Amino acid sequence: ARLEEANRRLEETDRAITAAAEEKARVQTELATLQRERALVAERARAVEAAADGVRERLSRASEAPADLPPLPPIPEPPVQLRVEVEALRRDRARLEAGVARARRDLQALRAEDPASLAGALREAEGARGRAEARLQEADEALARAEDALRAAAGRERAVGAEADRANRRWRELAAQAERLRAEYREEDRARHDLERRVAEAERLLREGHGVEPEAALAQLSEEDTVEELQRRQDVVARRLQMVGRVNLLATGELEALQARHDFLTRELEDVKAARRNLQELIRRIDREVAERFRSAFEDVAREFDALFRTMFPAGEGRLSLTDPEDLLGSGVEVECRPGRGRVRRLSLLSGGERSLAALAFLFAIFRARPSPFYLMDEVEAALDDVNLHRFLEVVKDFARTSQVLIVTHQKRTMEVADALYGVSMGPDGVSRVISQRLVEAAAG
Repeated sequence: ARLEEANRRLEETDRAITAAAEEKARVQTELATLQRERALVAERARAVEAAADGVRERLSRASEAPADLPPLPPIPEPPVQLRVEVEALRRDRARLEAGVARARRDLQALRAEDPASLAGALREAEGARGRAEARLQEADEALARAEDALRAAAGRERAVGAEADRANRRWRELAAQAERLRAEYREEDRARHDLERRVAEAERLLREGHGVEPEAALAQLSEEDTVEELQRRQDVVARRLQMVGRVNLLATGELEALQARHDFLTRELEDVKAARRNLQELIRRIDREVAERFRSAFEDVAREFDALFRTMFPAGEGRLSLTDPEDLLGSGVEVECRPGRGRVRRLSLLSGGERSLAALAFLFAIFRARPSPFYLMDEVEAALDDVNLHRFLEVVKDFARTSQVLIVTHQKRTMEVADALYGVSMGPDGVSRVISQRLVEAAAG
């Protein structure tokens, strides 16, 4: 119970530490945000001061500019050139007055922004920062209290664990003592059963061998007839019985016969063991050879299947894999196909023609991996459409260059690529006969 209480308090302490860490992270985030806002406000204030200085300088230049203007010419008889200059000066003065008005408007707009309000916002930001720092300090204190509580809980847990270890050691000692007591009890029980058996055997011997009841035999014993004395008498009688016992004259012959039989069976057993070892070694050697040949054949077939599948399914992928590569003798073979549309891999999801073409790719891969002088196929292209039949016939032509290929078919295009045709025809007399025709000879004729 104390251990459960300590674990519960430890979990509460962990939750408090987690909450304090989250609060600390949140406060640190708010503090970083306030610091960024303070930097932005300070930068903005510097920009406002720089703008105000520029406006003041422009105003001072604008106020001094009219004093530098030249005196106006007399109104009577103004020359044309002077009138032109006057008009130019008037336009300059209008432009300068418009600039002064614009500068005054800018100055009023800057004054409207009220640097005092910006300073107030800065003070509020600093106050929020102070409050955030205070909350951060409180979170640090809570974290310190939680760590203290965690250390205290860990100490209590160690104490409880030590007490539990002592209790376990005491329990093991008591269990060992109980096991010793049980062993002693079993030993005493076996001794008691042995004594009871020996007493029952002695009583049976007295009744059957001597015709005396055990109670009568015990009544005949005197005080000198102790256990040691009776044991001594029994030994003397046993030795005398052994001395006067019967002698088996045929024992030597029987021993020789049994020894010969034993030697014969020993030799037979050794022969059987040797034959068993030889058979096991032969089985292991055959298993190794079969596994090696299967691995070699599988690698060749897988390589040829990949190439043939790409030929029969352009832009497709085909792969052979073992279900259990560690156990070659008990492994199965998985056929994975992707005919170029989507990610279909299972043969059951393909169409009938695609399944037939994939099966033919696997069959021809075996033929290529382990070539044969001839191949016989029975209507293997029945489910193929024109496109797939064309790919199948191209593969058959490639095989026909090195081997004889015999195909039982009803497909006209398959017959067209053959070198010779064999068929069964029935004449008017109703008798079937085999006919043959070489297409090369027919074309030449």
